[in-house]
Amino acid sequence: MFKKRLVLAFIVLMLVIIMSGCLNSEEDTIEESETVVKEMFLSDAEIERNFEAEEFKMYKPESLEFSESRGQNLIFFEEEQPYILFINELEAPNSKWYYDELKQKEEQLHLRTFETEEQFAYYSVKEKEEGQYEVQVGIGGVKMATKTEADDLIDDVQEMMKMVKSINTK
Repeated sequence: MFKKRLVLAFIVLMLVIIMSGCLNSEEDTIEESETVVKEMFLSDAEIERNFEAEEFKMYKPESLEFSESRGQNLIFFEEEQPYILFINELEAPNSKWYYDELKQKEEQLHLRTFETEEQFAYYSVKEKEEGQYEVQVGIGGVKMATKTEADDLIDDVQEMMKMVKSINTK
Protein backbone atom coordinates (compact mmCIF):
# COMPACT_ATOMS: atom_id res chain seq x y z
CA MET A 1 0.00 0.00 0.00
CA PHE A 2 2.84 2.40 0.82
CA LYS A 3 4.42 1.78 -2.62
CA LYS A 4 1.13 2.61 -4.36
CA ARG A 5 0.85 5.90 -2.47
CA LEU A 6 4.48 6.72 -3.20
CA VAL A 7 3.98 6.00 -6.91
CA LEU A 8 0.75 8.02 -6.94
CA ALA A 9 2.44 10.94 -5.16
CA PHE A 10 5.32 10.79 -7.65
CA ILE A 11 2.91 10.81 -10.61
CA VAL A 12 0.97 13.77 -9.21
CA LEU A 13 4.21 15.66 -8.56
CA MET A 14 5.40 15.01 -12.12
CA LEU A 15 2.08 16.20 -13.56
CA VAL A 16 2.27 19.41 -11.54
CA ILE A 17 5.82 20.04 -12.75
CA ILE A 18 4.90 19.32 -16.36
CA MET A 19 1.76 21.47 -16.23
CA SER A 20 3.53 24.42 -14.62
CA GLY A 21 6.21 24.26 -17.29
CA CYS A 22 3.56 24.44 -20.01
CA LEU A 23 1.89 27.56 -18.69
CA ASN A 24 3.42 30.82 -19.82
CA SER A 25 3.53 33.64 -17.35
CA GLU A 26 2.05 37.00 -18.32
CA GLU A 27 5.56 38.39 -18.75
CA ASP A 28 6.64 35.49 -20.99
CA THR A 29 3.54 35.84 -23.16
CA ILE A 30 4.04 39.59 -23.58
CA GLU A 31 7.75 39.18 -24.35
CA GLU A 32 6.96 36.50 -26.94
CA SER A 33 4.28 38.69 -28.50
CA GLU A 34 6.79 41.55 -28.71
CA THR A 35 9.19 39.28 -30.59
CA VAL A 36 6.40 38.30 -33.01
CA VAL A 37 5.49 41.97 -33.64
CA LYS A 38 9.13 42.95 -34.18
CA GLU A 39 9.79 40.04 -36.56
CA MET A 40 6.67 40.84 -38.58
CA PHE A 41 7.62 44.52 -38.76
CA LEU A 42 11.20 43.78 -39.88
CA SER A 43 10.23 41.00 -42.29
CA ASP A 44 10.79 41.53 -45.99
CA ALA A 45 8.22 38.89 -46.94
CA GLU A 46 5.57 40.04 -49.40
CA ILE A 47 2.12 40.37 -47.82
CA GLU A 48 -0.88 39.51 -49.96
CA ARG A 49 -3.35 42.40 -50.09
CA ASN A 50 -6.74 40.70 -50.26
CA PHE A 51 -9.04 43.49 -49.04
CA GLU A 52 -9.84 46.76 -50.76
CA ALA A 53 -11.16 49.85 -49.00
CA GLU A 54 -11.94 53.20 -50.65
CA GLU A 55 -8.43 54.61 -50.49
CA PHE A 56 -6.14 51.61 -50.06
CA LYS A 57 -5.56 47.89 -50.27
CA MET A 58 -4.48 45.73 -47.37
CA TYR A 59 -4.21 42.23 -45.96
CA LYS A 60 -7.23 40.97 -44.00
CA PRO A 61 -7.23 37.59 -42.26
CA GLU A 62 -10.10 35.34 -43.30
CA SER A 63 -11.22 35.13 -39.67
CA LEU A 64 -12.02 38.86 -39.59
CA GLU A 65 -15.23 40.29 -40.96
CA PHE A 66 -15.32 43.87 -42.19
CA SER A 67 -17.99 45.78 -40.24
CA GLU A 68 -17.87 49.44 -41.21
CA SER A 69 -15.81 52.38 -42.34
CA ARG A 70 -15.82 55.74 -40.58
CA GLY A 71 -13.69 58.07 -42.64
CA GLN A 72 -10.19 56.62 -42.56
CA ASN A 73 -11.05 54.24 -39.70
CA LEU A 74 -12.12 50.68 -40.38
CA ILE A 75 -13.78 48.31 -37.93
CA PHE A 76 -13.42 44.55 -38.19
CA PHE A 77 -14.80 41.80 -35.98
CA GLU A 78 -13.79 38.27 -35.14
CA GLU A 79 -16.91 36.95 -33.47
CA GLU A 80 -17.55 39.59 -30.76
CA GLN A 81 -13.99 40.98 -30.67
CA PRO A 82 -13.57 44.33 -32.47
CA TYR A 83 -10.37 45.36 -34.24
CA ILE A 84 -10.16 49.05 -35.09
CA LEU A 85 -7.79 50.31 -37.77
CA PHE A 86 -6.90 54.01 -37.71
CA ILE A 87 -5.23 55.67 -40.69
CA ASN A 88 -3.84 59.18 -40.65
CA GLU A 89 -2.67 59.85 -44.20
CA LEU A 90 -1.00 63.08 -43.11
CA GLU A 91 1.57 61.12 -41.08
CA ALA A 92 4.58 59.52 -42.78
CA PRO A 93 5.64 55.90 -42.15
CA ASN A 94 8.36 57.18 -39.81
CA SER A 95 5.97 59.40 -37.81
CA LYS A 96 5.90 59.02 -34.04
CA TRP A 97 2.63 60.90 -33.62
CA TYR A 98 0.42 57.95 -32.51
CA TYR A 99 3.22 56.67 -30.28
CA ASP A 100 3.77 60.06 -28.63
CA GLU A 101 0.01 60.42 -28.00
CA LEU A 102 -0.14 56.98 -26.43
CA LYS A 103 2.94 57.57 -24.29
CA GLN A 104 1.46 60.78 -22.85
CA LYS A 105 -1.99 59.38 -22.07
CA GLU A 106 -1.60 56.45 -19.72
CA GLU A 107 0.82 54.05 -18.14
CA GLN A 108 1.34 50.99 -20.31
CA LEU A 109 2.15 47.54 -19.02
CA HIS A 110 4.48 47.10 -22.00
CA LEU A 111 5.51 49.68 -24.62
CA ARG A 112 8.24 49.03 -27.19
CA THR A 113 9.39 50.69 -30.39
CA PHE A 114 11.13 49.40 -33.52
CA GLU A 115 12.70 51.39 -36.34
CA THR A 116 14.14 51.07 -39.80
CA GLU A 117 15.51 53.93 -41.86
CA GLU A 118 12.06 54.48 -43.40
CA GLN A 119 9.59 53.40 -40.71
CA PHE A 120 8.81 53.75 -37.02
CA ALA A 121 6.70 51.09 -35.29
CA TYR A 122 5.43 50.57 -31.77
CA TYR A 123 3.71 47.89 -29.74
CA SER A 124 1.67 48.61 -26.62
CA VAL A 125 0.00 46.35 -24.06
CA LYS A 126 -2.23 47.70 -21.32
CA GLU A 127 -3.93 45.42 -18.81
CA LYS A 128 -7.66 46.12 -18.64
CA GLU A 129 -8.84 43.31 -16.37
CA GLU A 130 -7.32 40.09 -15.12
CA GLY A 131 -6.24 38.22 -18.24
CA GLN A 132 -7.59 40.90 -20.63
CA TYR A 133 -5.36 43.33 -22.50
CA GLU A 134 -5.81 46.33 -24.73
CA VAL A 135 -3.16 46.11 -27.43
CA GLN A 136 -2.03 48.50 -30.14
CA VAL A 137 0.41 48.11 -32.97
CA GLY A 138 1.34 50.95 -35.27
CA ILE A 139 3.61 52.01 -38.08
CA GLY A 140 3.80 55.74 -38.66
CA GLY A 141 0.30 57.07 -39.30
CA VAL A 142 -1.39 53.65 -39.22
CA LYS A 143 -2.38 51.86 -36.03
CA MET A 144 -4.65 49.03 -34.99
CA ALA A 145 -6.17 48.31 -31.59
CA THR A 146 -8.17 45.55 -29.95
CA LYS A 147 -8.93 44.04 -26.57
CA THR A 148 -7.75 40.44 -26.25
CA GLU A 149 -7.12 37.66 -23.79
CA ALA A 150 -3.69 36.36 -22.80
CA ASP A 151 -4.24 33.08 -24.69
CA ASP A 152 -4.89 34.96 -27.95
CA LEU A 153 -2.38 37.79 -27.53
CA ILE A 154 0.43 36.40 -29.69
CA ASP A 155 -1.79 35.40 -32.62
CA ASP A 156 -3.79 38.63 -32.48
CA VAL A 157 -0.80 40.98 -32.53
CA GLN A 158 0.87 39.02 -35.31
CA GLU A 159 -2.19 39.42 -37.53
CA MET A 160 -2.62 43.05 -36.49
CA MET A 161 0.97 43.97 -37.41
CA LYS A 162 0.61 42.10 -40.69
CA MET A 163 -2.50 44.14 -41.46
CA VAL A 164 -0.92 47.48 -40.50
CA LYS A 165 2.23 46.71 -42.45
CA SER A 166 0.24 45.75 -45.55
CA ILE A 167 -1.58 49.09 -45.97
CA ASN A 168 -0.99 50.29 -49.49
CA THR A 169 -2.68 53.46 -50.72
CA LYS A 170 -4.07 53.23 -54.23
